[in-house]
Amino acid sequence: GRVSGTIPLINLSAIQNWRAAKANRKLSEQELTSTREEAMILVASLYLEGIRNREALKVAEADINRDKRLLQLALDKKKAGSGTELDVMHAEVEVSKAQENLEIAKMEVTRSLLKLTNALGIDLNEEIKLSDELLLTPVREMNFQDALVLALKQRPDLIAQRQHELVALRKKDAAAAEWLPVLEAFGDYGKNGKEFDDVTEVWTIGGQFTLPIWDSFKRHGNFKQNKSQLEQEKNRTL
Repeated sequence: GRVSGTIPLINLSAIQNWRAAKANRKLSEQELTSTREEAMILVASLYLEGIRNREALKVAEADINRDKRLLQLALDKKKAGSGTELDVMHAEVEVSKAQENLEIAKMEVTRSLLKLTNALGIDLNEEIKLSDELLLTPVREMNFQDALVLALKQRPDLIAQRQHELVALRKKDAAAAEWLPVLEAFGDYGKNGKEFDDVTEVWTIGGQFTLPIWDSFKRHGNFKQNKSQLEQEKNRTL
């Protein structure tokens, strides 16, 4: 029997392909993080929208109660002879407007709760109660430059895009390395002989140098394609 094997010593294209695969795996992790972050931001914004609409409903309820009291006051004044029909009509118009605003506020609360329910992926028949209050919370002041630096450092979508660019760079480098020669070491071991008593051990060891020539057009096209993809990713990052 014989045993033979080949070991690559220098294969820059394989190394760059391995780096590209590693960067691509990290890209998948970054995209998953970005997707989760986007979902969290969406739910948080819808939650705040629901709280704002609930506060607006409270204001609308207070307005209509006030206008109803003013209408009753106008009626009482007219009855007592100190008010006019014009005052009553004006108060009735204000009550009508307040009632319309109240109905709009109720619809906005219902709409925001339905949007939040849909974003959470739960049954639309489930009742959602917003427990938080809309409070003014002071935040640390930050100038534009500091805010920009923080956003570029922490935003998951930008981090994922930079990883897209790195993957494209690795693929371009791998395509460029396909033009380079490959150096391999090979070995072969076996036994020769017709009779059992007449067996000679034979082994071979050497190196192999491979230079790509005949498929240069294919390699050139692959390189241009990956270079173009890298430029596109750079433009998206900017």
